[in-house]
Amino acid sequence: MSKISVIVPIYNVEAYIRRCLESILAQTWKDFELLCVNDCTPDGSMAVVDELIERYPGKVRRIDNEKNLGLGASRDRGMAEARGEYLVFFDSDDYVKADFLETYEREMEHSGADLVVGGYIRVTEGKEQIFPIQDNEMTPWLYPAVWMRMYRRSFLEEHQLDFRGIRTYEDNPFNCRCMLHGAKTSVIPYCGYYYVCNPTSITRTKNGVQKYRSFSKNYWDLFEEYGESEAFRQRWEQMEYLFFTAILSCLLLQCHHAGREAAFEMYEDYKREMQARFPRFWKNKRVGLFKPKGEQRKVRLASSVYKAAEKLGLGRCLIWLLSH
Repeated sequence: MSKISVIVPIYNVEAYIRRCLESILAQTWKDFELLCVNDCTPDGSMAVVDELIERYPGKVRRIDNEKNLGLGASRDRGMAEARGEYLVFFDSDDYVKADFLETYEREMEHSGADLVVGGYIRVTEGKEQIFPIQDNEMTPWLYPAVWMRMYRRSFLEEHQLDFRGIRTYEDNPFNCRCMLHGAKTSVIPYCGYYYVCNPTSITRTKNGVQKYRSFSKNYWDLFEEYGESEAFRQRWEQMEYLFFTAILSCLLLQCHHAGREAAFEMYEDYKREMQARFPRFWKNKRVGLFKPKGEQRKVRLASSVYKAAEKLGLGRCLIWLLSH
């Protein structure tokens, strides 16, 4: 049995997949298996995988979906096949530093954590920007991307945690479920994951209302599953903040793509759904230009501006400006 299982869903990434997989196979930590989940990709991506299977016998495994299932279900397939004590989930158009697995494995062993989270490097048109993260109690909640993490497989299995087969935007609810089940976390001052802003990726080609609907539905489903739980109730203000800012960020971004009429429709939907679950959400005390600690500046700014606009009765005016 390998110490670490690396799970990579693959769909339409022929231009990037070799760089991704070779960065994994070049790791200084050698005790791992690489699971490549073919989500019925229509291009030549799997030819690269087959080549690497021949070059690295016993190290690379291929898993073929019978039909296109999306990211969440493909990751679930990988989890079901994984043999490692620890799991990591990489996106197929990204890549990692050679010491990524070694660094995370060392922290898992040292801390006894159920999940370890670190920073990342954003790559946009060849330019790199480093995003380290602060070590505080909110950090594991605020940065939900699964590729920033390493997970203890026994913890996920004990609490029956998976991606619920969600096609896209599955990271946020998965991360919240882990945290609501009391995952012991460790934050490390390490940035070893290269997140590539690929304009043809799944999450960047679905815009406007469709993206907002998919994203917000994941949160409403999460609320239906956990909203009455003791863990959720004990963290009510914190969970209210997470729902408030995450869905709002998606809404404000998609206003630029959806057009004015659709933007107003999403805005009314957002307020209606939030008020049904969190009646005083826009008064959440965690929202501010300088809080909470560890939050991204753009999220602080967006939520603070929205909060001020609602207080003045100018929420629709804000949406009108953003939808131009």
